[in-house]
Amino acid sequence: SATRGHALAAFEAARAKDPSHPDVLAGLDRLYTEAARLRELIGVLEARMLRARGAVRGELRLRAATCAEALGEVTVAAELWRGAVADLAGAPERRAAILPRAVDAQRRAHCVDAFVELAEEELRVATGDRRMALRRDLARTLRDALGQPGRALVHLRALAGETASDRTELFATLRSARAHGELARRLADHLRAHPSDTVGWRELAELREESLFDPAGAAEAWRVLASLEPRSRAALAGLRRSAERVGDLAEVARVLVCEIEIGAHEPAGLWRRLARVRLDGLGDVAGAELAFAAARAA
Repeated sequence: SATRGHALAAFEAARAKDPSHPDVLAGLDRLYTEAARLRELIGVLEARMLRARGAVRGELRLRAATCAEALGEVTVAAELWRGAVADLAGAPERRAAILPRAVDAQRRAHCVDAFVELAEEELRVATGDRRMALRRDLARTLRDALGQPGRALVHLRALAGETASDRTELFATLRSARAHGELARRLADHLRAHPSDTVGWRELAELREESLFDPAGAAEAWRVLASLEPRSRAALAGLRRSAERVGDLAEVARVLVCEIEIGAHEPAGLWRRLARVRLDGLGDVAGAELAFAAARAA
């Protein structure tokens, strides 16, 4: 309106003479707010902050942050939100109330360290869906942006596989952290509920064989995988390796026969290996002779 325009002109002229006069700044604050002149309002709020302290300054900062967000200035807004949270240290209830918006502002601006710091603070009071969302965001940020899978695991374990996506994130982070023992235990739990997951059985078998040096456990997993995929050369070869390591020569012989039956590479070598197992390990002379003959014919 014309009246507001005249008032603004008067206050702006007064500010030109005395840039820090509190009454002038307060008047401009009110008029710029009413006129939705956000950029000018931010400048006035910043000027008022210079004379304010504590919670009063915090409230000014959060108003400026809101203006910056409306203008699409996410980096400026994130910095102002951080300042508001700091200024409201002496007003814990108000600080807690603005934390969610401050956290979201850091995420939008990709202020990684500040996001983690404020999100972990909010986590202490957050509940329900917000709490779970914070844990998911913290886990991804700590693992992917900061390279700290160990810290990420704290949040993923707390989610306890709430969803299939959470379980996938947990397993991926356990792999990054090289937490082989925990990964194997959680995979085993998962496979008890999803016994036809061939990818899971293969990973469990490889973990037990290559990382945990548990040939008996590896043989168990390879055996299940071979039952689900009877023509899998990898499953049969893994089962044979593990059976050899635990000294189960009858199992080794059985698996060698299976490998030959599915048309594995180098059948002559497999027949010779079967012959030696039958002869030296099982004392089966007749069976060994048949295997040697098959090796010569292959």
